[in-house]
Amino acid sequence: DAEQRETLGVVVRITDDAGQVVTSWNGKARVTVEGAAYPRTYRQDNAVDIAAGLGRFFISANGKIGVATLKVSCETLIPAVARASFH
Repeated sequence: DAEQRETLGVVVRITDDAGQVVTSWNGKARVTVEGAAYPRTYRQDNAVDIAAGLGRFFISANGKIGVATLKVSCETLIPAVARASFH
């Protein structure tokens, strides 16, 4: 849960079937956010750079009460979805 004007950090982990970070994975993933927040990435194309299986971006509340749905995807991996509540 977060306040209506809060910014939250999001860590992206590329993992294997055992849940271990795949440190040999490097590339980029696309970030989409719907609902009560918007993405804040280091890139203008709303992508997150992944190095050694890890990446980071932020979401900021858009002033509305509700849930933000985050999706991180790339061509070669199963998309990840998470939600954050803003009140």
